[in-house]
Amino acid sequence: MPAARRCLAAAALAAALAGCGKGFQPVSGRLVWPDGSAAGELKGSQVVFESAELRFSGRGAVGPAGEFTITSVNPDDGVPAGTYKVGIVEERKVFPDGSLGPGLLDERLYDPEKSGLTAAVTAGRNDVTLTVARKAAKK
Repeated sequence: MPAARRCLAAAALAAALAGCGKGFQPVSGRLVWPDGSAAGELKGSQVVFESAELRFSGRGAVGPAGEFTITSVNPDDGVPAGTYKVGIVEERKVFPDGSLGPGLLDERLYDPEKSGLTAAVTAGRNDVTLTVARKAAKK
């Protein structure tokens, strides 16, 4: 490859790499229970956005009022525009013997493929409200 072409190829690659993170759309939102109240009990849990089509994912920590902001590469940068399946990784107490305390969420919500939660991310700021179901009471 001639030197001029190598320089152009290197410049194009550098420009593409420098643009990583550009095209991300900011995403913030909140988790709510079916009655519309904030799911603050989920503080410390993670909201996970996954897109098989884009081969991309992002996540955000849940705050005390059920709020979250999605991060992928840099803090709070969001994700590229597209449709995402969403899962919740619930923060649970770990007992001294290593066992986990009881969870609050329906376990289907742990897996973005099974949760039924989706988010459409478009150009510009995105505010997402996700309604989450509590685990059914044992009978």
